[in-house]
Amino acid sequence: MLWTGCPWRALPDCYPHWRTVHHHFARWAADGTLAQLHAVLRGRMRAAAGRAVTPTAAVIDSQSVRASDWVARATKGYDAAKKVHGRKRHLAVDTCGLLLEVLITPASTQDRDGGRRLLWRLRHDLPTIRLVWADAGYAGKLIIWAQQVLPWRSRSSANAKASTTSRSCPAAGSWSAPSPGSASTAGWPSTTNASPNTTRPGCSGPWCA
Repeated sequence: MLWTGCPWRALPDCYPHWRTVHHHFARWAADGTLAQLHAVLRGRMRAAAGRAVTPTAAVIDSQSVRASDWVARATKGYDAAKKVHGRKRHLAVDTCGLLLEVLITPASTQDRDGGRRLLWRLRHDLPTIRLVWADAGYAGKLIIWAQQVLPWRSRSSANAKASTTSRSCPAAGSWSAPSPGSASTAGWPSTTNASPNTTRPGCSGPWCA
C-alpha cells in the first residue's frame, strides 16, 4: 500500500485474483456491508473503552490534500487558503477520534458547503448525535441551516466551561476545545453523554463525549 497506493492489480499473491476481490469490494460497498462492518467495529472499540456504543457528540473538520496526476481533473480543485491543488476530505469523528463520516470533494469546496453535506449524512446515519463541535471555518450560514433543517439548536462555544483549556482523551491523544469566537456548536436540546458525570477518568469536557 505504501509503495504503490492501492491498484487492484498489485494485490499480493495470497489473495484471490484481483477481479474477484474487486467484485466483492464493489458489491459490499454498494449494499452497505462495508459501512455496517465499520459501524460494528467502531461500537466494539467504544464499548471496550467504557463508552456508549453509539456516540452522541462529534467533531468535524476538513483537510486539503494534493492529488496525483492520475486523479480525474473534474474531481480536483484549488484551495487558495492552503495553496493546495487536489481534493478536500471532510471528516466527522467521535471525540475519541473514531471515524463517523467522510466526504471527499474538490479542494476548492468551502468548508461550510462541505460541512452541510457532511452534517446531513451524519444526521441520517447517526441520529443519536446531539452535539457537534466545529471551528470558525464553519460559522455563519451553516449554523443557521443546521438550526432550521436538521433541526439542531446552536450554542456558542464561548459559553462552554473551560473553552480554552486543552483536554485529553486516553484513546485518541489530546484535543483542544474551540476558543471563544469560533463557530457555534450545534446540538440537540437534551443532554448528552458529554456530561461531566458520565465521562471516564482522564477525559473531561463536552468534547470527550
